Amino acid sequence: MNRKIIYTCVLVALAIVLLPRIWGYKIEKLFVPKGPITYYTADSLENMKSEYKISNDILMGDKKIRLLLNYDSVLVILLENSDEVIVYDQITLLERLNPYNVAFDYDEELKELNVTTKDNMSNESYKYNFKITGNSLNYNGVEINDEAIVYFKNVEASLNSNSFDEAAGYGGVSQNVVYPEAYQEEIYKLGRLAMIESHDYALEIMDSSENYKEALDIMVYGFEEYYKSQVAVEDDFEKNIETNISKLYIEYEKKDQGSKYQLKKEVFTQYVNDIAYAYYKNNKFVEAEKLLDIVLAENDERVVAYINMGDVKYALDKKEESYEYYKKYVDFLGEKNKIIPKRVHDRIEESFNN
Repeated sequence: MNRKIIYTCVLVALAIVLLPRIWGYKIEKLFVPKGPITYYTADSLENMKSEYKISNDILMGDKKIRLLLNYDSVLVILLENSDEVIVYDQITLLERLNPYNVAFDYDEELKELNVTTKDNMSNESYKYNFKITGNSLNYNGVEINDEAIVYFKNVEASLNSNSFDEAAGYGGVSQNVVYPEAYQEEIYKLGRLAMIESHDYALEIMDSSENYKEALDIMVYGFEEYYKSQVAVEDDFEKNIETNISKLYIEYEKKDQGSKYQLKKEVFTQYVNDIAYAYYKNNKFVEAEKLLDIVLAENDERVVAYINMGDVKYALDKKEESYEYYKKYVDFLGEKNKIIPKRVHDRIEESFNN
């Protein structure tokens, strides 16, 4: 056979296979939901206009919807909610769809958004239905949930039931949560809740069972979650706990979105004193000393911190320093105050005998 004819046949065969893919008429992978849902701020839409065809606003009951399509095979459905936008951006379209050949309409009776696409080559139309409820997208009967919202609900429920190990166990899921803007309020709320619930429960444990190791672990968890919400994620929070707590105090000087979710400063100082005490009861005297230094620098009239620091200094064999803290403690309360433990009087007496 003539070599030229063979080459021609090969080229024709390749054209039959490849041209539909190049021109975008291969009807495969239509609207395959892959989840999860991500969020952007409304301002980011301005930057997307050059890349996407954006439909007009479509009202679905009380929800405002827009569709964004481009040549890169992505359908994006936007649910606007104040200044936040929920983006369902993991739904694959035709491999290369002409975005200008798509029609949108909303069926008020069925509460469904209908998307009609047309194959440019065959002129055949394809229709798909969507429903949006809360933070999930229902596509042709398949529901795509916002796993970030599920994560926050699960953690909140675990914290409220004092299941701190369970709450921490959702950490793997949290890696899929897009932290900026859209979820920030939930993050602040959870950080505050973790701090309060873990602190109160840890105090109960110390009072009832004297399981100081468990109490300390729970307190550290609460501080770390609070730190994540107010400052940033820290790979090893406890290793740098003194520095990290100092950073949390700096946050009180700022006036930003997280301010309304901060603990009152005096309450936070109480929590720092209490975790210092937990370190002391676990024989971690150096850590306790550093934290009590922070407490007294923040509030030098916090009476209980003086006896705590006296005990810590005494345990570190810094007895001369410990006597000074005990004396200040007694000065605050009055020498004959019956709540002063006997060891304080004994150790002050010891200082005179040395």
